[in-house]
Amino acid sequence: TRGMPPRPRFHTGDPSAPLFREALGAHRAFVDRDLVACALGHLLLRDPRAGAHARASLLTICDWNPAGPCAVDGPWGDEIGLSNVRCLPAVFDWIQDLLSDAERTYAVDTLVAYARQAYRRIVDERFTARPGNSHVGRLPGYLGEMALVLHGHADPAELSRWLTLVLDIFGSFYPFYGDADGGWAEGTFYATSYNKWPQPFFFAVERLCGFSFFEHPFYQQVSQFFLHFAAPGWEIHPFCDGYWCLPEDAEWPGFFAQDPFGVYAERFGPPEARALAATIRPPEIYHLHLLDVFRRPVRPQRPDAAGPARNSRAFRDSGFVSMHSAIGDPARDTALLARASRFGSTSHQYADQGSFALISRGKGLITPTGYFGNSYGTRHHADWTRHTKAHNCLLVDGVGQEVRTHRTVGRIESLDDRGDWAISTLDLSGAYPQLLSYRRRLVFVRPGVILVHDELTAPRAVSCSWLAHTMSAPQVSGSVVDVVREPASVRIRLFAADGAVADIGVSDRYDTEVNEGVPAHLHARVPQQYHLSWRLPRATTLRTVGVLAVDGAACDAAFSGGVVTVGAAGRSLRFDLGSTTAPAITIDGVAVP
Repeated sequence: TRGMPPRPRFHTGDPSAPLFREALGAHRAFVDRDLVACALGHLLLRDPRAGAHARASLLTICDWNPAGPCAVDGPWGDEIGLSNVRCLPAVFDWIQDLLSDAERTYAVDTLVAYARQAYRRIVDERFTARPGNSHVGRLPGYLGEMALVLHGHADPAELSRWLTLVLDIFGSFYPFYGDADGGWAEGTFYATSYNKWPQPFFFAVERLCGFSFFEHPFYQQVSQFFLHFAAPGWEIHPFCDGYWCLPEDAEWPGFFAQDPFGVYAERFGPPEARALAATIRPPEIYHLHLLDVFRRPVRPQRPDAAGPARNSRAFRDSGFVSMHSAIGDPARDTALLARASRFGSTSHQYADQGSFALISRGKGLITPTGYFGNSYGTRHHADWTRHTKAHNCLLVDGVGQEVRTHRTVGRIESLDDRGDWAISTLDLSGAYPQLLSYRRRLVFVRPGVILVHDELTAPRAVSCSWLAHTMSAPQVSGSVVDVVREPASVRIRLFAADGAVADIGVSDRYDTEVNEGVPAHLHARVPQQYHLSWRLPRATTLRTVGVLAVDGAACDAAFSGGVVTVGAAGRSLRFDLGSTTAPAITIDGVAVP
């Protein structure tokens, strides 16, 4: 009843034509969802209406010039081409029995054109030497599937060349943004989708020859990353672009995978990840990942290869730290998450080294801020979301970290979990070249007291701002800030060498508003966010500690003579903020390195 996919016209300059973002949304609805669903309807159900619609849609897309606005490597944006090169091989494979000889040749020629673009882009962008382009990173899986589907229809030598390149990539450095610890450097939103794109090709190779790319150490461990950063029911998923998205969001429907755990928890565990995956009810409609709904049944040779679930985990390769109170039980869990990554602030990553987030009972209490707006690269996205001021970091003399560079880096120095408390140290010196040194220590006294300790030195006196952002309006009383987001809450106090800091700014505005520069009919409607800034006196050395009590946790914090003492859950913590020679932190009388 929806008719045929509309031909994209965003490149024409015609004011009546839908703009690129509108055209992409429509294309994904018609192709990634409807076309694939109807092709499956023919393959599995032999539904004649579904088959007829899939055939007509495929031939309609074949009528479009693959070198036009649908190109994978053209000048008008690649997303529509990426949908075509991803979906059309499977659709052709499933419905080719409905095509006449002439139609089959027409479809094959179209697929070959898209595959050549994919191959050319991988080679021309030197992806094997510079694999950071996330869009090019989708292409190896798509090109591999093209090579398999076109076997018997296209030049064997060319198919072999495509397949050789794909196997070289998957058999060596891929995935670039993920490593043996299972973390994904571009954050949770992209981890859920980018680890689904190659699955159809992986399944096909496994079925045809018995070899499994899923045995790569990254894929064995990635369910641990999802366990720590993608718990079902969370309203946000820090960090990086798309942290605000959910599977059913109208903005990018289905891009945050509707079942991120999928094959990884099923094959490799841990049991807690399998249990969480079992709570994800199949959606009424799969918006984007229809090709991945059917997983090849395999009896895992190592069902718990991911290792045991732990409340704390450092994903050092990608640069994320996670400390939970009750991993695997989102309804009562409190999670303290942080980023300190060698991957910098490029691609879908922000200038947010050292930023932390706090989620309790599924609610975001301390969160990143900013959105895409109408699409990636809006003024709001470029001038707010990507910048340090949008995140839970420090500004130095009003200046944040450098955006869009590999030089803005952080490093996880250590993570030590003692059971009822855990501590992680982040070296952020590389993200602040105007400082001589900067370390942030995160202490989690379970179940609900968090200490954020900062220690920095500068070559001259600097003025710092300590930032925290929320999704509910903060209530400020003197030096105390309360944030309530039912059923969760947090109380925040920040201490410096001269006591509790009461110079606190609060705003519900962005420097660049979400819809600035966007036509009115394309305005995005997004949840309100709030911005807190504690202003600190000028100094060449600075020690501060933020004391956060979550969900009413008992926490006795007192200040005297430059020292903050905190009693929580039977532990005694001491933070010496007035000295540069005394131990910065002691816990139960023992100095923390």
